[in-house]
Amino acid sequence: MGVSRCTVLRTLLAVAEKTLLEPKRKHYHSVQIDELVSEPAELWSYVGQKRQKRWIVYAYAPETYEILAYVIGKRNAAMVRKLYQKLKNLQIDTYCTDDWEAFKQVFSKENHQVGKAYTRQIEGVNTCLRARNRRLVRKTTGFSKKEPYHDASIKIMFYHRNYCYYTF
Repeated sequence: MGVSRCTVLRTLLAVAEKTLLEPKRKHYHSVQIDELVSEPAELWSYVGQKRQKRWIVYAYAPETYEILAYVIGKRNAAMVRKLYQKLKNLQIDTYCTDDWEAFKQVFSKENHQVGKAYTRQIEGVNTCLRARNRRLVRKTTGFSKKEPYHDASIKIMFYHRNYCYYTF
């Protein structure tokens, strides 16, 4: 097509810079939080080399079909705390997660429901995201060489899922 790789990458970064994930509401009854997982093994993406794993944890509101916030990083409780900080300005009645220990460390027992029965909708979103972004497929040749491009592609994917793709 005659477009240089550098032009494509600059455009990717420029679009991601302008892209904002803004929740549609201030109050949510229930928010589901999960890592992107693939059966039977957990799913992660990577930058440059497979040993540089990048985990994605995100919050999904099934009542409005939107992704509220996400974080990308190492698989630990600190990453879950970062996500929780992004959600602190919202009034959320219940956080629903699976049985990962980091979720138990961050969310209080009073408004935290644990179990696969409470994360059914977000598991479907995981499948949709994996189908639309090769970086999230377990065995892939699609990966980013540098973190800014990886993070930009994930941000644009979430934005597109919230505002352009999903139809009611």
